[in-house]
Amino acid sequence: MSRKRTTNARTAFLTTLLALGMTGCVEYTIETTLNPDGSGLRFEQMDATGDGEDAGISPQTFPALMHTGSAEGWTHTEEVEDNGDTYHRFQRRTRIRELSDWSNLNDRIKITGAVVDRAGKEIGYITLGDVRFRNAIHVRRSADSDGNVSFVFRETFTWEKAVDALAEFLMKNLEDSISAHYPNVTAEERSEIIGFARSRFWVAVDEGLFTADGEEDELLTEAAERTAEQALKIVRLRDPSVNEESLTQLLVNALVETDEGFVEFIQEDLPGLNIALNSEITFRLNMPGRVTDSNAHERDGTTLVWEFGPGDALSDPVELYAESVVGG
Repeated sequence: MSRKRTTNARTAFLTTLLALGMTGCVEYTIETTLNPDGSGLRFEQMDATGDGEDAGISPQTFPALMHTGSAEGWTHTEEVEDNGDTYHRFQRRTRIRELSDWSNLNDRIKITGAVVDRAGKEIGYITLGDVRFRNAIHVRRSADSDGNVSFVFRETFTWEKAVDALAEFLMKNLEDSISAHYPNVTAEERSEIIGFARSRFWVAVDEGLFTADGEEDELLTEAAERTAEQALKIVRLRDPSVNEESLTQLLVNALVETDEGFVEFIQEDLPGLNIALNSEITFRLNMPGRVTDSNAHERDGTTLVWEFGPGDALSDPVELYAESVVGG
């Protein structure tokens, strides 16, 4: 099964996780039709390839993380490709009978970050069970005095607490490094350094850590160097001879050079996020009448098409938007 293109928002920061993450991928197709009377149809298909056992993902945990069980309306078959490889196909069809029923699709597309036995684990101020990917949908229909009927379709895909969990892993890694190399620094002083590092990490996120192509290491390195300026003042209270260069390198190693440990954390503690980073979504929308506005990536005849990955929503929601008019 060929992998769909990766969107421009996918960065080297996430590519590292993909390269070391689960072997295989998930191709998720969502076909949505909105009818002139406000009714509609949604058809979803999820094709999962490869073997995720190396990432701690089993046939039992995949449905729990991706919510593809029969209780949630999915059917499952095992298919064979032309080359003999097998893959798992999940399908779900949902009919929308009237305009108000579109809200029933809220939270129907979801990914849980952690498996049940790790959901209660805490890292920093984050509980792993709070890490999740979900959708929210809003459809509006209105008529004007000329008899034209307008439609607005908006669907948003959002991660909750995912970046927070990644940040707290880095902060724990940094705190352990400071404790090991500078044992005279008190817990309160370490906490002060971590607080500054945490704020600098979020500055890096705001400056494009998950969206700036090719600048991820630079942003994290700047965060480490700025943190080192403050950490040096604190550490020297306990050890006046501390070397500025070695302290800076310690922080850089903790925040930037953490690929293997970072991936291990995601594989073991957040396998749902691991699946998500190896997933691509193709969303196809059929609007009634004439499309007057949209942010679709392309059009296939009268169908609007978006292509993105759940990882693209890590720092900011992915929003799909379209307007159309019937009449006139």
